Amino acid sequence: MKLDIQAKFTSKEVEMKMPKIQWVSEENVPIKIVMFDSSLKKGIAEHEIKKLKVDERIQLVRFAFCRIDQTIPEIVLYFTHK
Repeated sequence: MKLDIQAKFTSKEVEMKMPKIQWVSEENVPIKIVMFDSSLKKGIAEHEIKKLKVDERIQLVRFAFCRIDQTIPEIVLYFTHK
């Protein structure tokens, strides 16, 4: 795809407020993540997450490390740390 705009270098500093997009394949799976304060976040993960077992630890890129808590009937993860 070609866009009719030109990128401009502004800084080497990372801007944490800027939204980030993580691409997930079309064949994806809905997940729920229980945060440290008991709040719930919803997201999607790649289909391969279905192969993981309860208590396995994984890294969700650009988000956090989590522990698989439940895989049936839905995938539930618990936030462990950033």
